[in-house]
Amino acid sequence: NTKQETMFVNVRVISAVNLPSEDKDGLADPYCSVQIGHEGDWHNQVKKTAVAENSLDPIWNETLEMKVITPMTDCVKLLVKDHDRWGSDDYLGETLYSLAHLRAGEEEILSLDLRRA
Repeated sequence: NTKQETMFVNVRVISAVNLPSEDKDGLADPYCSVQIGHEGDWHNQVKKTAVAENSLDPIWNETLEMKVITPMTDCVKLLVKDHDRWGSDDYLGETLYSLAHLRAGEEEILSLDLRRA
């Protein structure tokens, strides 16, 4: 019986540009939620950036430490939403990145396109 070492990945969410507006004033209050896992199993782990008020080009510059359960099949899912004071938050876009591409101990800087699913 071998004990599997717990692995973590630090996801630094820097910024977004040209987000769509879902509000009547032409702006958004975006935040980014980060999940680790894969379709059907996101390991009940979600962390969120702060809300960037009144911006379509938010700068978060936040690092979120996420636990990795199955590194060869897990992905990082970035989901951007517009925070609404009343009602549910509006969907702005999402992207996935496979952790299989990462090497332990190395930093990788990525620019990822959001897609509207």
